[in-house]
Amino acid sequence: MICGLGPLVGLMAAEDGLYRAGFEDPQPSWRVRFDAGRLQLTAHARQSESVHSGRRSERLTLAGGDANSQVVIEHDLPAARVIGDLTLSLWMKSNQRGA
Repeated sequence: MICGLGPLVGLMAAEDGLYRAGFEDPQPSWRVRFDAGRLQLTAHARQSESVHSGRRSERLTLAGGDANSQVVIEHDLPAARVIGDLTLSLWMKSNQRGA
């Protein structure tokens, strides 16, 4: 499975008051958790070949597993007040159905 995570989740303050991760740094920022007995993380890096916006995205490549394999991806976010208008967006692209 190959996943691309785009820059819609926050780290940088934008002029409109929203937080967006720019994903422009060369180091990956997502944490990946999975059952190492079922899956293998074969690549995890920032890349510029497939982006949603900006110049980079974060790419995860996992091998093995089956339909019941679970992958958890985590990203730190800045503190925010919980209000009715609070929303979170994430752009994800995968080469596997159901991912």
